[in-house]
Amino acid sequence: SAKICGRSVVGCVRLLFAAKLLLFVGIPSARATCSRLRRLSGSPARPMISPRVVSMGRRMPGVRVSAGGDVRSPRVMIEYCTGCRWGLRAGWMSQELLVTFGSKLGEVAVAPAEQSGQFNVWLEDELIFNRTSERRFPELKEVKQLIRDRIDPEYNLGHSENK
Repeated sequence: SAKICGRSVVGCVRLLFAAKLLLFVGIPSARATCSRLRRLSGSPARPMISPRVVSMGRRMPGVRVSAGGDVRSPRVMIEYCTGCRWGLRAGWMSQELLVTFGSKLGEVAVAPAEQSGQFNVWLEDELIFNRTSERRFPELKEVKQLIRDRIDPEYNLGHSENK
């Protein structure tokens, strides 16, 4: 079987996957491991997704870059508390946004929040809903309207429209 630096190709693929997973979680040494494995395997460098961009001490959504270098925009990110088990709610909301807006959204991401008890909805670098400050969860209709008002005010949401 084919070998890369004494390891099987399957072993290298597993290591590369593990390094990418660690990088996504935020372990700093994973970036070096990931690039070293990519170099060893001879696979071309691909655009990376920056999991988080830090600005003025607060966490903000990263930017996804396509193969041509174009930014996929607008980007929605839903942050949820893993300890509170709000992942299903975040996943459901992301799926509903994708169904409603389709290609009008460049990307919808779901990410674990750094602080417990958080459920935040970001559009680009703007926090459009914060569960902690509102003291409630967002209604899907409300999130759809907030996003619509910012990306395409003329877009008809059908039954989710304000009346």
